[in-house]
Parts: sequence; structure tokens; C-alpha cells
Amino acid sequence: MQSHDDLVKELKDAAQKGEDLLPILQASREHLIHCVTCLKKVTQLASVVLGREDVLMWALTRLEELDQLKEPLSYPQLDFSFLRQPVWTSSMYISREGSSQRIRELAEIKLSAKIDKRKMSASFEGLSGSLSSSITSGRTPVVEPMRRGQKGGLGQTLTLPDREGNIQITVAVQAASEGTSHLSVEAREMESERPLMHTQVTLHRPDGNESAPLRQGKARFIGLDPGYYTIEVRPTEGEKANQIWRFTITLEST
Repeated sequence: MQSHDDLVKELKDAAQKGEDLLPILQASREHLIHCVTCLKKVTQLASVVLGREDVLMWALTRLEELDQLKEPLSYPQLDFSFLRQPVWTSSMYISREGSSQRIRELAEIKLSAKIDKRKMSASFEGLSGSLSSSITSGRTPVVEPMRRGQKGGLGQTLTLPDREGNIQITVAVQAASEGTSHLSVEAREMESERPLMHTQVTLHRPDGNESAPLRQGKARFIGLDPGYYTIEVRPTEGEKANQIWRFTITLEST
């Protein structure tokens, strides 16, 4: 019989490789049906890592049948540090005026989006693990169609959390005409989920810079050509006013 540790290790190994955990859960179904300890661990795993509501609800329903469901939920806290998370590094910058700013840069992860001109679609490339699970797809994630009856391009949205900085940055890319794309950047506090106020987003592009204020937590950049871009999120007031979040993205057209 498979032990608790064996099952958890198998799930951890698969998650670290970016593999689908559902086949493992299905293969362990008979064990899970009769093991409350593993059920509780799988419940948290499904909620925190997979984002799979179907797996979560199956486990919660079984726990309820076994009279093991508590309100509020109080399941064992698992260590998910083995999963690949966005890594933000810090450095200090001293301006000519003598003021200091903390720079938070996205390291070890190269963001890239491919624009398919024929399908009018945009998608993030080369991401795996928990980061890839935060991607959602849809039509017009950045802007609404300009005219009634006109279909907007397909695109995707990616979430980049920074727990240390208490900020969550969401990047959306949407296909536009002739291989161009629309890009939006949204910034919210992680704990309160409130949109950041008094914040400027700067897009450093090959032909110059473009800045836009966050409106309701979001800034939009329309009709971008393929290329390499650096994005900076800079609060101008409040406790985060001396910090800048910086990351890069490559837009490719096929």
C-alpha cells in the first residue's frame, strides 16, 4: 500500500517537473478514498498548486462524507518551496540627487509571447510549473473591439506575484493586426487585492519610451511591434514610492 510520504513525494516530483498531477491522483483514487490524511493534503495541493476546482471539490466532498470537514478549513500546511516561483531580486539605485530607490527585477525567467498573425492569437511561451498554471486565455484581454460586431484578437494573461514586496503584477498580451500586439500591465497589493494607486508604468521600447498611469490598477499599450521591451512599474506615492518593479518581455510575430 502506498504511504502518505510516497504519495506526497510523487506529487512533489511531478509538480516540480511541471507534469499533470491528475493521472497520479486518479491512479491513487482507492487509497485516497480511505485515507483522510492524504485527502487533506491533496485538498490543499489542488487548491494552492493546481488551481483545479474539480479535484478540490472531489476531495472536499469525500472529507464531508467522512465527517472530517471543518469550518473553517484547517488542513496541514505543506511546504511548496520546491515549486518554481517568479524570483524577484533586489538592488539599490542612488540617483544624482542622492535619493535611493529599491529595484525589484524579475530574474531567472524570460517572458516571451508569440503573435500568430493568421490566427490572430497571442500566447506566452516557454513557461512551466506553477507559473504556467497562472496563465488564462480569452478574447480581448487587453482592449475591447473598436466596432460592434468586430472580433478582437485572442490573448493570454499571466500573473507574477511578489510576496516580499506585497504586490501582484498581471501582464496581458493580445494579438492585433499585421503581427502587432496590445499589452496591459495591472498591479495590485497581494494582501488586500486593492489596485495600486498613484503608479506609473513605463514601457522602454526600441524607438523610445512610453509611459502610462495605472487607471483602476491597469495600464495599456496599444499596437506594439515585435521586439524586446523592458517594463517598469513605479509607485509615486505611499510606502512603495521608493521602489520600482522591472521585467522584460519579447514579442515575436509568426
